[in-house]
Amino acid sequence: MSAIRGTTPLVYILMGSPASGKGTVSQVLRAEGYDHLSIGDSIRDEVQHGNPIVLPYADDILNHRPIPPEILQNLVEQRLRTAIEERRGIIIDSYPKSVSQCEFLDRIIRAHGAEARTVCLLLDVLPENAMDRIIFRQVCDKCKRVFNSKFSPPQIADECDDCHEPLAKRIDDSAEGGVRRVQEFKKKIQPVLDYYAKCGRLHILDGNATPQASKESFSRFHQSQITKLESSNENWITWFFRSLQDCFGKKACA
Repeated sequence: MSAIRGTTPLVYILMGSPASGKGTVSQVLRAEGYDHLSIGDSIRDEVQHGNPIVLPYADDILNHRPIPPEILQNLVEQRLRTAIEERRGIIIDSYPKSVSQCEFLDRIIRAHGAEARTVCLLLDVLPENAMDRIIFRQVCDKCKRVFNSKFSPPQIADECDDCHEPLAKRIDDSAEGGVRRVQEFKKKIQPVLDYYAKCGRLHILDGNATPQASKESFSRFHQSQITKLESSNENWITWFFRSLQDCFGKKACA
C-alpha cells in the first residue's frame, strides 16, 4: 500500500554513518509499502547469490572497499525506475557517496519527474554512540531487522523476534572495523552534504535517540513531508483550474 494516499509516494535519499539509525527509519517506511534499496545489503546479497558481475569484487564488497561505479549505478537506476513506474515509495540508503553520484542520481530523478517528492535526509549521530551500536549489533539475515544485544535485545537471545531465525553479526561489525568506517564516512560524506545543502534540499534529524524515540521523531518528519507535498499539489490544481476559468471567462466576454 502506498504511504501517501491520493498522491505520489516519496523518494528518500537516506544518509548517515554506520549505525546511525537508518535501519530503524527504514522499518517505518517499509511498513507503508516502500521499497528499501540498501546499497551495502543489496550488493552483499548479490555476492551471496553468486552474481557473476559482482563476484570478482566480493572481497572489496565485504570489506567496504570501492568497486566500479557503473555496478552501483545500474543497481540504483533499475530499482528507482521500477519504484517510480509502480508508484511506490523508495528509500535509497547510503547512496550517493560522491558529488558525481549526486549528479547521476539527480539526472535519473529529473528524468522521471520526481524532484518535488525527493527528500534528502541525514541522520546525525555521535561517533561514540555509533560505535556502541556497531559492536553490539545483530542482524536477521532473512528479514533484515536489526537488534542490539545491549540496548534493544531480542526477546530470545540470538533469535529474531519476527522470523525466529538465528541472528548474526556482520563481518565488519568489529571495534576496529567500526572505527574505520565511521571515520571514513565523516571524511567522504561532507561534499555530498554540501551539494544538497547548497540547493536547500538537506534535512537533518538527530540519530542519537533510542530506536522507539527515533521512530516517533521520524514519523513526525515523514508526515510533515507528506503534508507539504499534498499542499503543493493542491495549490497547483487550484492554480490550474483558476487559469482555465480565467481563459474561458475571457473567451465568453470576447
